[in-house]
Amino acid sequence: MLAAGASSRMGAPKALLAWSGESFLALACRRLREGGVARTIVVVGPPHGELVGAAATALPEVTVVANPRPEEGQLSSLVCALGVVGANAALVALVDHPAVRASTVRAVLAAHAQGAGPIVQPRSGGRGGHPVLVARSLFAEILAAPVEGGLRAIVKRDPARVAIVEVDDPGIYTDIDDLGTYAALVRGVPPTD
Repeated sequence: MLAAGASSRMGAPKALLAWSGESFLALACRRLREGGVARTIVVVGPPHGELVGAAATALPEVTVVANPRPEEGQLSSLVCALGVVGANAALVALVDHPAVRASTVRAVLAAHAQGAGPIVQPRSGGRGGHPVLVARSLFAEILAAPVEGGLRAIVKRDPARVAIVEVDDPGIYTDIDDLGTYAALVRGVPPTD
């Protein structure tokens, strides 16, 4: 769970925003567990790392990892998480995508278990999104990649190794980045790009 961003456009830590009676962080971690993820690694960073880390530590089956340089982008957070992943794959989830359903997590994990490519990405309504699963065979490539390209560059590098899983879940691309998208989420209006 990548949660190390500064939330500068939001003005408050996105991980701690409330929706449906839970924080984004608690809701996202719960849905990962319900979807079949045994252990969630939450990556935190300044300036909200201590607050988000404390909230994450209170959740079941969560390990907190600090990214000292989150300003380098999401890939820098993923690199921090991969250092403690003991599984044969990592499911990359974003804390600002709180509407992802547990059924989507199950579908992505099932595709991986059935031998899908080393990258599994959900798609809904013709749009790709998160969480994206990357197999351990790609960890070295991710660790060596330039951080400015992000995971997206690795996914796009070789489309043949990406397995697409069709889901009915607009939460995979519902990105809550500012007060407007957050207000729309709370009102029940799907945020748009």
